[in-house]
Amino acid sequence: MSTSAAIIELNVPIAMRDGVKLYADIFRPNTDGECPVILQRTPYGKRSEPALSTLLAVENGYAVVLQDVRGRYASEGNFDTFVNEAHDGYGTVEWIAEQAWSNGKIGMIGGSYAGAIQWLSASEKPPHLTAIFPSVTTSEYHEGWTYQGGVFQLGFNTSWGIRLAAAGANHLSEGLGFPDERVTQLTSAVDNIAEEFWTLPLDQQHHISALTSPYFFDWLNHPMEDGFWSSIRIEDKHDDIQTPAYNLGG
Repeated sequence: MSTSAAIIELNVPIAMRDGVKLYADIFRPNTDGECPVILQRTPYGKRSEPALSTLLAVENGYAVVLQDVRGRYASEGNFDTFVNEAHDGYGTVEWIAEQAWSNGKIGMIGGSYAGAIQWLSASEKPPHLTAIFPSVTTSEYHEGWTYQGGVFQLGFNTSWGIRLAAAGANHLSEGLGFPDERVTQLTSAVDNIAEEFWTLPLDQQHHISALTSPYFFDWLNHPMEDGFWSSIRIEDKHDDIQTPAYNLGG
């Protein structure tokens, strides 16, 4: 559908190198010719982004692509934190560059996990990734995200896992066959997350399972900085990343 200001395409499938389709909403100027592109890939739902800022970017001549990452909301596959973001970021950037409405200059934005996605994408050196703008994120996911001083960050990891799973409950129910009763319990747990902090052993959380949050158990099983973490550690690749970056902390 289109308006005088923008052409809007919803749930556009973008195939990754392994055939998994990730879905994006695309907003672009309703004019002829090519334009630069702003890309945000997020696990928090592409429809959660402010419509006003998206349309403002379009009015200023940018196309905006908002994509659900693998295994989240409309996108296919399984969500596994950090693991697929480099390849999927590369695939998405290069798909955008091939579109008739794109001028081949793609910049990425987003904070927190959506900021980490940008660094991981840049590490793959997509030829058409022109710049990134990661905010309030980290480039080291062991000590800088999951552990601090060698201690498992139970409060953050548990609450993030439950909230993330609950927010994607429809994907769990429709895409993975998660029982509706369990989905209801999961969404209710968001209001009582503190109770989960008292569950021992840590891998027996009531509302975090291998189906809803497989990464939680990977984190528990890798308390030391081993090969699991080094494969996704951006700090080791900083010298090799040539993409200009504007970093915002907080």
